Amino acid sequence: MSRSAAADLLFFAGILFGAALLVLGGFVELRAARYVDANDFAGIWAGPRAFLDGHDPYDASAWRDVARTYQRQVPETAVYGYPGHIPLLLAPLALVPLPVASLIWTLGGMALAALALRALLRAYVPAQPAIALLAGLVLSGSHPALLAFYDGQWSFLLVALFAAGALALRARRARSAGLAFAAVALAKPQLLLVSAAGLARAALRRGLGRALAWSAGAIALALAASLALLPRWPAAYVEHVLAARVPATPRATALPTALLDLFGAPGLWAGAALVIVAAAVALAFDPRGDAAVAMWLTVGLAAAPYTWSYDQLVLVVPLVVACGVLARRSPRAAFLLAAAAAALLTVGATLLHGLYGDLRASESYNGLIPALFALLVTALLWPDRRAGRRLAGP
Repeated sequence: MSRSAAADLLFFAGILFGAALLVLGGFVELRAARYVDANDFAGIWAGPRAFLDGHDPYDASAWRDVARTYQRQVPETAVYGYPGHIPLLLAPLALVPLPVASLIWTLGGMALAALALRALLRAYVPAQPAIALLAGLVLSGSHPALLAFYDGQWSFLLVALFAAGALALRARRARSAGLAFAAVALAKPQLLLVSAAGLARAALRRGLGRALAWSAGAIALALAASLALLPRWPAAYVEHVLAARVPATPRATALPTALLDLFGAPGLWAGAALVIVAAAVALAFDPRGDAAVAMWLTVGLAAAPYTWSYDQLVLVVPLVVACGVLARRSPRAAFLLAAAAAALLTVGATLLHGLYGDLRASESYNGLIPALFALLVTALLWPDRRAGRRLAGP
C-alpha cells in the first residue's frame, strides 16, 4: 500500500474513532433525546421556516412567540439572531421538517467537511498517514466537533468552506476562492474580520484579483436580496441582536475576554494588543506562499471578537496547510505540530471547558486554545516567512 493510500485510510479511521467517541460519550443520544428541536440548529432553522410561512423574523413584537411554534429553543434575542440573508439562503432546508433538516445539516456538513479536508490533506501532506489520522480525529472527535455535533452549529460547513477556499487559492481558481470565502463572510463574518485583508493580499499576489470581485459580488447580491425581501432586518438586527450579544462577549472564547477574566481590565488591553501584534506578524509572511495562508487563517480565528468553542473546529484547516509547509523541510516538525494541535483541541479544550466553563457559565478561558495554536504555528513557520520560492500551486 502506498503512503498516500495509507493516509486516506487513516484519515477515515480517525473520523470513525471520533464518531465512536460521539456514541460512547452519549452525544448521539443527547442530541436525539433533548436537542433536535431545542439546539442551535433548531433556532437557525426557525428563521427561514417562519419566512416561508409569511412571518417576518425581524418583528420584535412577535418573533419569540412565532419561533416557539416551530421549536423548543427559547430565542435569546427579540428578533431572529442572524442577518437577513440567512433566512433566504437556508430556505431550502426549511422546506423539510426540522428533524430531517437537522440530519441533513449536521451529517451533510460532516460529509462535506470530510471530503474537503481529505482533498486538503492530499494537496498538502499526501504521504503523511499520521497527520491524516490526527486530522480525522480532530474533525469528528475533538471538543469543538462534539459541541458542533449536538448543538447543530455551522462548524462542519465552515471547515468545508475554509478548506475549499485554501485549495482554490493554491490552485489559483479565482471564482472558487472568492465564492468560498464569501460564503464564510455571509455565515460568520467575525471569523474573517482580521484575516480578510491578509487573504485578499494573498489572492492579489497570486494574480487572483477576480476572486475579490466574485466575493464582493456574491455578498452584495445576498444583501440586496435580503433588503428587498426583509427590509426591516438591519435596524432590528442592530437594535435587538447586537445590543444583546455585545454584553455577552465577555463569556465568549476570544483571547481578550480570556485575559480580561484572568487579569482584569489590563488583560483586555493586553489581549487587544496581542491581536494587533499577531496581524503584524502575519504581514511579515510572503503573501504568495502557503505559510501566509496558514498564518492568516490561524490569526483570523484567534483574533475574532466573538466566537464560541465550537468555532475552533476550523483550526483544522490552517493546521493541515501549516503541516504541508513544514513537511517540505521537516516531516517530524509537521507531525509534532499536528499532535500538539490535536492535544489542544481534544484534551486541552475539554479540560478548560469542563473545569472552568461550566462552573463559571463562561467559555472565555477556551479563548486561550486558538491563541496557543497561533503561537505554535508562528514559531514553527517563521523560517518559511520569506520562502518565496515555495509558491502556492498545484
